[in-house]
Amino acid sequence: MLDFTQLGNLESIKYQSYDGSIKEIVPERDLAFGSDSIPFETQAIEYYNVVQLTEKVNRQLEELKLGQNRISAQLYNKFVADPAVRASNGGKKPSDTMINNLVTSDDSYIRVSQAVLKTQYNYSSLKGLAKAYEQRKDLMQSLSAQKRSELGIGNNTAFTGDQETLMAQWKANQQ
Repeated sequence: MLDFTQLGNLESIKYQSYDGSIKEIVPERDLAFGSDSIPFETQAIEYYNVVQLTEKVNRQLEELKLGQNRISAQLYNKFVADPAVRASNGGKKPSDTMINNLVTSDDSYIRVSQAVLKTQYNYSSLKGLAKAYEQRKDLMQSLSAQKRSELGIGNNTAFTGDQETLMAQWKANQQ
């Protein structure tokens, strides 16, 4: 059995809106809707906001990864030339494994790696939320089609006839 109760509660997402106000997305609340109140008016903008947040966090993640690589390279060069590291290896150049162990145990590398992990979590969470909004859109479309069918409204198109009639109308309009 898998037990995730020690991980804590699922989190809401706070962000700064275009007007500078702080907004909050609570997935259980904001993704929910009923067949009586399908939120057509807000779906697109909510999805757009989530996609924008996802892209911003992805950019932060990529910048952090660049910083992590930079710190790794700086530490590698530092430890290759470090006389104490050479002395601990019998006066010889330290091996890549030895240097990599020193790099990954350095406090500055650990700090940036923790920031990368946190940002990866945030990015994955936002990607999941965007996917949930896509699924919500699909469900909204299905419910809307079902309601139209139940009410006998039919398709939401200008033409409701058969293919031959459509072609005849098109040809008549071409002349």
